[in-house]
Amino acid sequence: RGGGRCPHLWRLVVERAALRLLAETAFIDINHLLRPAHLKQLRAILDDAEASANDKFVVLGGFMGDKILDAAGVGVLSKLPSLDQIRASLLGLLNAPATKVAGVVQAPASQLARVFSAYAAKDAA
Repeated sequence: RGGGRCPHLWRLVVERAALRLLAETAFIDINHLLRPAHLKQLRAILDDAEASANDKFVVLGGFMGDKILDAAGVGVLSKLPSLDQIRASLLGLLNAPATKVAGVVQAPASQLARVFSAYAAKDAA
């Protein structure tokens, strides 16, 4: 606990090696943002006179649960179907076998009706 004029303050002592490791880790995490190709793309977007404010919005990364996503990860995630689309696909897959079963069950009945109709027409003739 800190002493002197501010006894309610705490002083945190961190080793130099821990600070160095923290800085190196942070730099590794953002290193892709400092590459010349990335900076050139960013400059082109920001300098585009025809770009709207929305066009100038650049995704650098994001979070999904406890996972950190880079810009490519956010792009992949944005291309996934919505939850409603996934639900509709699942219901379609579940409904398809039932429709096929109903078609198979109805097919013999209609075929029998045609056979009986043919025999009736033959007997009438």
